[in-house]
Amino acid sequence: DLSLKGLLVEKPEPWLGNREHHFCVDVHLTPEVAIKMDVLLTHDDHGQLGFVCKHISLESIERLRRLIELNLGDPQELERELGALIEV
Repeated sequence: DLSLKGLLVEKPEPWLGNREHHFCVDVHLTPEVAIKMDVLLTHDDHGQLGFVCKHISLESIERLRRLIELNLGDPQELERELGALIEV
């Protein structure tokens, strides 16, 4: 699960990550195109790892925005989602 706020992934076994370290996430949309985020681990439970986005480039934001827009199928819904994110 990927959003502008961060991501939720299935926990790999074995998981050796340290909660104190920053992680760099690359989500490849094609071999040439990726969404890149610097993230921090916020929770580790029920076989899932939750990360909060600490930094994302403008280029990655645009790619993620387009991906969300395509998944939602409604540009107005995307604007509501972005508005809610900005208010946080």
